[in-house]
Amino acid sequence: MLAASAVSQVFLPRARRPRFSSRVLTERSAGVPCRAVPLACRHKFSSPLSLCPPSSQLCSSLTSKALTQRRIRRVAVRAGTDEKSEAGLDDGKRDGLGKDDKAEGTSFIERVGSALAVSMEPWPVPWGWLNIVAGMGLWLLTFLLVGGIAMPLVLLKAGYSLDTLTPAVLFYSQAVQTVTGLGIMYATCIRFGPLPEELFRFDISLKRAFNLKDGWLIWALISYIVALPAVEVVGQVISALGLDATKEAGTIDQILPMLTSGDGIGMVLAATSVLAPLLEEVVFRGFLMASLTRVMNVPAAIGVSSVAFSLLHAAPRDAIQLACVGAVLGYSYARTRNLATPMVVHSLWNSGVVILLVVLSSLGVDVETLLKGETADIINAVLELLSGQGSHA
Repeated sequence: MLAASAVSQVFLPRARRPRFSSRVLTERSAGVPCRAVPLACRHKFSSPLSLCPPSSQLCSSLTSKALTQRRIRRVAVRAGTDEKSEAGLDDGKRDGLGKDDKAEGTSFIERVGSALAVSMEPWPVPWGWLNIVAGMGLWLLTFLLVGGIAMPLVLLKAGYSLDTLTPAVLFYSQAVQTVTGLGIMYATCIRFGPLPEELFRFDISLKRAFNLKDGWLIWALISYIVALPAVEVVGQVISALGLDATKEAGTIDQILPMLTSGDGIGMVLAATSVLAPLLEEVVFRGFLMASLTRVMNVPAAIGVSSVAFSLLHAAPRDAIQLACVGAVLGYSYARTRNLATPMVVHSLWNSGVVILLVVLSSLGVDVETLLKGETADIINAVLELLSGQGSHA
């Protein structure tokens, strides 16, 4: 082939020497021999088997010249664009119409809206209605059997008294319910595996924890701060409408004796602020809410899962407030698509309530009477204690 190339260099007229395509020149500039392809040589006497002249200097010089011309054209285009943009900016300033200020205001509103917006894309759920109902029904049945029958029998045989709920009984019961509940969710979903990465995503890496776009920690803090006044507003509306059920059972009633005595607070916090958020967020947000997006939009899925979250707590006094908290938890999950976010919010909420009641009880506040009043009564008690005006008997 080299001989054929040499012959073509000698016998072809000077004016008819091959012109090289840009693709061949690019290969030559990289030190790659020209390939025998139909477009490699445009000479009318060349064939697909002919080889371009092995002159690397010729190819490299032509390639450098072509690349230089391209760079010059790009620089010229960019310069012209910059000049046009600068000219337009100067014209806007000379007009004095305030268009720049309006643009900045619009962009700020858009940035805020995009920061608070929730993706309307459904989760890639591979199962349908039957599996949603079966999964939730099986989990509820297991929850009742374990919490209502199995654990009491085991604790009685171990020598624990069930007359009063102790921190140890609370912790062990919640631990068993968490393990069995997560097992039910795993058994329900694993047969559709491997599951998409978006389902049950749990990421607590600190690299993007405070990223405003989808940082799990920053949005957990934002959601928790939003939940506090939201629950207060809901409580005031309920009181104004006369819908408050202060005589009914609440979520805190069972553990209230442990909080007032001050014994085993560590076990209480571990059960209510670690194990309970882990189980409930996997069930209500990771499974139920994500599955509902298969048959309804994301806001509707947040609402339905929040109502289910409230009803299954079986606390009539706190039902509407629990639905409000559930909506905040659902929003935080939809915003980041990371289960770590609602888990942190849930943990902060439960631990905040427990610590607040322990502190109030240690300072002499009648917590049991206070909880049967309005939310504003609790806030006023806290403010009075912080301002040093006295304590409630």
